[in-house]
Amino acid sequence: MTDNRNGARKWFMLAGLFTGLFFVNVALRMLFIKLGIAIWRLGDVGEFLLVLAAMVFFVSGLLSIEEKRRNLRLDSLTTTLKEELHEHPQN
Repeated sequence: MTDNRNGARKWFMLAGLFTGLFFVNVALRMLFIKLGIAIWRLGDVGEFLLVLAAMVFFVSGLLSIEEKRRNLRLDSLTTTLKEELHEHPQN
């Protein structure tokens, strides 16, 4: 499970990174509007791409966790069925 958590954590960290970049861009845009300070900022398309990338990475993390849970359920079911067949062999 820890191996998959690291995989999911990677996706969530990337989502957090892109979300953080989006908020930095919003803060810099507010500085530009309020004080006229133009350091760095993305346009509307750049903001859209940041949010889109964050959403894609977040959903990838969720799907990674769900896949691991599904595999664990299937492994548990397979083990249970094997034990049942082993305990009650058919003649």
